[in-house]
Amino acid sequence: MRYALEHGSYYLYDDNDQLCLMCDEVAICFDTEEWIVYKHGKPENVQKWYAETRQKFLAVNCPEMIENLVIIAGFFPVEELNKLFYLSGYIQKFYTKLINNEFQSAKSHRIHVSW
Repeated sequence: MRYALEHGSYYLYDDNDQLCLMCDEVAICFDTEEWIVYKHGKPENVQKWYAETRQKFLAVNCPEMIENLVIIAGFFPVEELNKLFYLSGYIQKFYTKLINNEFQSAKSHRIHVSW
């Protein structure tokens, strides 16, 4: 998997260079304790996944399973996004760079930290 920035949009390609997704910004849902990326892609899809996952854990009385989930979305450097696929735990460094304003894009933002 890899993201590419083409015509002002993000394109996600699989390992066979087949187009999987096109979006204008990328959202990432991850855990801030284990530093695992659970979902990435279109913000509305990631938010939907989070909401469904949250409901499932609340239904079985396990709110602690979602308390460390974070969603961020915006315009991120493609090189940084792609490191998430091949560097285990890179989301921790990615997130640190984001909160320290180390990305050149001023349009990246956090959507929410667990509800």
